[in-house]
Amino acid sequence: MSETRVRLNRYLAASGVCSRRAADRIILTEKVKVNGRPVTELGTKIDPNVDRVTVNGRRVVASTEVIFIALNKPRGYLTTMKDERGRKCVKDLVKGVGGRVFPVGRLDKDTEGLLLFSNDGFAAHRLMHPSFGVEKVYRVTLDKPLSGKQLSSLKQGVVLVDGVARVSKVRWLQKEGEVLELTIKEGRKREVRRIFRKLGPHVIRLQRVKFGPIVLGGLSRGKWRRLSKAEISQIRKAIRIE
Repeated sequence: MSETRVRLNRYLAASGVCSRRAADRIILTEKVKVNGRPVTELGTKIDPNVDRVTVNGRRVVASTEVIFIALNKPRGYLTTMKDERGRKCVKDLVKGVGGRVFPVGRLDKDTEGLLLFSNDGFAAHRLMHPSFGVEKVYRVTLDKPLSGKQLSSLKQGVVLVDGVARVSKVRWLQKEGEVLELTIKEGRKREVRRIFRKLGPHVIRLQRVKFGPIVLGGLSRGKWRRLSKAEISQIRKAIRIE
């Protein structure tokens, strides 16, 4: 069982809805739902990083505020909040946020660019789930241009060991064809790198420049910023959260 799981009554109390004892009474009246389903069993446990809890139809988050931040991740950092081997990780770059946050998905060690963090597990789960089709845009620098045949294969879909990887958009940033932007809606492990490994050209640099409605923009490498209320609203709209 995950160490992040907590009793539902404790979660409701931590969110400021009511005391634990009062939370038990509310649970028994079928007013509390977890992921859209009524919960009436006392002692029920949830995972705050994944499960969506509502009381009388209103979302409950056990934090004073929902936090979203954007980091411009440099190369050489692991997307983890802890590394037992003492390697550099993104936790070292997001100090002073004012609350506990965790990465939304991952970028591999050698990939740089936009990485989102949040304390809203439900929203993070939807952002990463392929069924919501949230687009991610990557800027790719290759060691040589793609041939016409390779470009055609890229647009049609590249067969990987875990299925066909499909690119929804391709945009050239250089006439020579060595720098391009790819838009994908999946989030498989090292997907972009594996696509080009199959096609032939070597990836020299890989940078994510957009995640859903959020763009990297001019954020300096290794720095983070809080998303605005408007940007958070755009995220919620993209993943269909009312």
